[in-house]
Amino acid sequence: MTERPLHLLDPAFAGWDDLLLASIDEVITTVHRDHSGPLGDRRWDEFDQTTYRHPLSSALPFLWRWLDMPAEPLPGDLYTPNMHWNANAPSERMIVSPGREQEGVMHMPTGQSGHPLSPYYRNSHPAWVRGEPTPLMPGAAEHSLMLVP
Repeated sequence: MTERPLHLLDPAFAGWDDLLLASIDEVITTVHRDHSGPLGDRRWDEFDQTTYRHPLSSALPFLWRWLDMPAEPLPGDLYTPNMHWNANAPSERMIVSPGREQEGVMHMPTGQSGHPLSPYYRNSHPAWVRGEPTPLMPGAAEHSLMLVP
C-alpha cells in the first residue's frame, strides 16, 4: 500500500497500521479456529474450490455424486484472469486470434452434455481444473443424429 488516504480509513482505527494489524490478527484467528496446523502450511486453494452442481442435485440430493463435479482446489480469485470463486466462474475460456482458429484454445468446465450418463458429461472438467489447453476447433465427428420426418 503506497497511499493511505485518511478519508478512506475506517473511523474505528487511529491509523492505517492499526487497521492492517487488526486485519492480520483477524485472519490468523480465523485460520487457527478453522484449521489445524501452522499458519505457514495454509494454501489459497483451501478457500477457493470448484462447486459445479447440476441443477437437479439440490432437488435429488441422493444423486449428487453422479450429478455434481468433484470439489477441486483452483488457483485464481474473483479479480484475476483465472477468475473463479466457489460457484462463480466463467462458463468457458477461449483464446483465439482471427485467422488462426486452428491454434485456438478453449476451456470448458464439466462437459458439453447435460446428461449424466453421456461420456461427454464431465470429460472437459479435469483439463479445466488443471488449466490444460484443449483445442477450440472440433475434431472428427464421432456420432451423428439424423432427424427424419
